[in-house]
Amino acid sequence: MESININMIESKINDIIRKLDSGYDLKYLEENLPFILEVGNIFDKTSKINNTQHAEVYYAFLTRYLLSYMAKKYDKKFRYSLQSKNVDTACYSSGDNVIHFAEDLLFRKQPTFADLCFIVFHEFKHKMQRDDMTSSINNLIQIDPASILFLKDQVMLLNSQLYKNNHDLYYMENDANLFAVREMEKILPLNVIKETETGSKDNHSLYLLSDNADLSTKEYDDKQDLPILYKMDYEYKRFVKGKRIPEESLLSLIYNQGGIPKTYEELIEDKQKLIEKYKGQVTKRKTSTTDYILQETSVEKQIDEIYRLIVVSDPILTIQENFYWYNTSNDKTVAMPRISRIKQMLENCPQLIDIYDNDITTLLLEQLNKGSIDTISHLVNSLSNEKLKTKINNALQMQKINTRTSSSTTSAPITDEGMFMEEEFGREIPNERVYRPKINNEIKRAIERKHEKEELTKTREYIVNLKEEQRRKEIQQQFEEEQNEEDLGMSR
Repeated sequence: MESININMIESKINDIIRKLDSGYDLKYLEENLPFILEVGNIFDKTSKINNTQHAEVYYAFLTRYLLSYMAKKYDKKFRYSLQSKNVDTACYSSGDNVIHFAEDLLFRKQPTFADLCFIVFHEFKHKMQRDDMTSSINNLIQIDPASILFLKDQVMLLNSQLYKNNHDLYYMENDANLFAVREMEKILPLNVIKETETGSKDNHSLYLLSDNADLSTKEYDDKQDLPILYKMDYEYKRFVKGKRIPEESLLSLIYNQGGIPKTYEELIEDKQKLIEKYKGQVTKRKTSTTDYILQETSVEKQIDEIYRLIVVSDPILTIQENFYWYNTSNDKTVAMPRISRIKQMLENCPQLIDIYDNDITTLLLEQLNKGSIDTISHLVNSLSNEKLKTKINNALQMQKINTRTSSSTTSAPITDEGMFMEEEFGREIPNERVYRPKINNEIKRAIERKHEKEELTKTREYIVNLKEEQRRKEIQQQFEEEQNEEDLGMSR
């Protein structure tokens, strides 16, 4: 009886395959999902008794059906290969638009049907991510806002060992995991999903993107020098520096021409223009930030989410944002938590001060020029970085000198005490005792002016040397970046 059932199963499998070859729609695929679950149960039993012949048939059929189902559901086109070499389990290759499965996956990994579902849905999400990353900004209202983070993830693939060691911490991998689990929940019993190793993985995506998350504490598993998203941001800045930014690419949201990062104020201005452009429109989206539940939202919220992720994943923009809201607040006491956030970030990630030396120094000097002397002085002196302290304290000293010089040149002209006395008491011979304090004061002021000039000269020399050192580092960095000709995420 069992053999008859198997024959009937395989007969229907052949019928479905012929339908897949000739043409089908999503409704047809959804109607046959109960049958697919039945085949999945048989596949699990067949795999356990090492029935190689039948296991291969079911493996090929189930994989193709699941991929066809996803392609129709999300309107995507791609190819797949079940015999790919040099693949550990599976991967999506954007170069040839193929989802590759390891040729020995069935025998080496011995996946269950639930495992197959997870692998297929996970790799399919990478296909979706790639399409969003290469979208034009004209399609901004339709993409996953997290595409900005996927772009930065891509450049980390250049360091294969780092990527391998920390695979499950990369945002695009977390996103693909979460997507896969949500899709599995629609066709598999919950208890089956929980029993699979892949389906039970923790996902950090929602936490990493939450409004109040402290990204400065999220290190790599192998304790690399920077938290995950900050490391990706830094590496991507190095990658795009000096390169042409296509005008309609997503990169143009973040960078000016030459790969120069936009400032927070530039981002605010750009965001407002886009909100005005799409004012009143709505969009539907499924993203990790909506837990992959289809939600209708205003385009304004969509754009706001995109720009929020641009800022939260960039430590320099995060510092600029906090300074911006501190400076624009009428109540500095209420705004002080903004400064505390900057302090916390630099304390948790002291490496930021080293790799963004010039950027952070410039930001702090700008705040000094805006009059936040006590705030910046307290912030810098609370940190342990002596080099930064020296730079800012030198700038403070220079500012004090300039203030004294300015006040001395704008005050009332120095008058002659002796002449006043002479006018008051008549044309008498000036008393020598009256003149002596005048001479002493002139000498003292001359000495002070000389000292001030010497201090100004030292400070100017320090700034010139700082700029020269910055230029030398930029030239060296540009030389190193030109060695890497591979373009990740640069083309539309």
